[in-house]
Amino acid sequence: MKQNYLLLFLLGCVCTSFAQTFTDGGIDYNVTSSVVPRTVEVGSNPYFFNDAVIPTTVTDGTFDYEVTSIATSAFANNTYITSVSIPNTVTSIGDTAFAGCSNLATVTIGNSVASLGAYVFNSCTLLTTVVLPDSVATMGNGIFYGCSGLTSVTLPNAITAIPNNTFYNCSNLASITIPNTVESIGNSAFYSCTSLTALTVPSSVTSIGEFSFALCSGLTTVVLPESVTTIGVSAFESCSGLTTVTIPSTVTSIGDHAFYNCTNLTTVNCYITLPLTVSADVFGNITLSACTLNVPVGSEGDYSFTEVWLDFGTINGTLSANTFDISENIEVYPNPTSSTITIATNGLTSVSLKVYDMNGREMMNCKLSEITNAIDVSNLQTGVYVFAINSQEGSTVQKVVKK
Repeated sequence: MKQNYLLLFLLGCVCTSFAQTFTDGGIDYNVTSSVVPRTVEVGSNPYFFNDAVIPTTVTDGTFDYEVTSIATSAFANNTYITSVSIPNTVTSIGDTAFAGCSNLATVTIGNSVASLGAYVFNSCTLLTTVVLPDSVATMGNGIFYGCSGLTSVTLPNAITAIPNNTFYNCSNLASITIPNTVESIGNSAFYSCTSLTALTVPSSVTSIGEFSFALCSGLTTVVLPESVTTIGVSAFESCSGLTTVTIPSTVTSIGDHAFYNCTNLTTVNCYITLPLTVSADVFGNITLSACTLNVPVGSEGDYSFTEVWLDFGTINGTLSANTFDISENIEVYPNPTSSTITIATNGLTSVSLKVYDMNGREMMNCKLSEITNAIDVSNLQTGVYVFAINSQEGSTVQKVVKK
């Protein structure tokens, strides 16, 4: 009997130890391991009133603990903190950890974080630039949901998906580089990113989710690579600035309303040889009689007798397989540059260049020759610029650094 009481006592001590909380440097912590190596997570801190510089180790006055995680809702709705620095010892950040931190403007994330929970920075409207380290392999839904001040994000090269609602209503996000490890773009991932003007989808992506780019009114050209098989429902709905869309031959399904209300659409390059059966709403509220449909050579007859596709005003059988990806044809050098950048188009036809700054403002718009072009960028301020190059054969987007 005494042994049983002793066992219960010891178990109680263990449970008490794991429930232990303490404060160090004004930040509350929860003990996650009371045995060596002792560890803690950042606990609930809704009223912490300083810049949150989270240390690698903390003490309860008796033992030292390594900080390895940030708990769910740790700083949620804390309206006092303006900056957060997360050390290299932290490997995970819980759901909604900083959600509703309306004055949070700066975040530094250590290079050991492997997972980010759902809606971590939801409605952090003062955040402008965030770099996610390459250590991040898992991201929850809606990490930057409603971060309306966000202009630039560096995504990690280890992720295989951009989850649902990741950049929902990030209305100032002007450009994004999607890593070539990404295979799927989730539902509403870029919904209402109205400042997004350039989009490069890597050849690793196979599916575009529902409403993924809906209401991205700044997009003018979309070129999907020869890997995409599914375009989801309303994927590009109400992209009112969209003029040209390129659909690769690999696509087997286009969801209802995929391009609905893209009222400025003038050209669709469709590399699918046999016309897909699609809903009339795919191109709903668009004057298709004023649009041109370019299809593979010899397939124009099939498109002319297939519902929805036959409504295009002009149907040209001018496309050859796999000619829309021009990134390998274009040479841009030197990069970085201080005065002049050379663009070799290597025989592409009807080539044009638009240059945008990282806020989505058009800085340059010109025609390019079919051989080599010297572009004077000496008047541009120091920074990163998006070079959007379009030709009759297709489009590509490249970033150029002006020194």
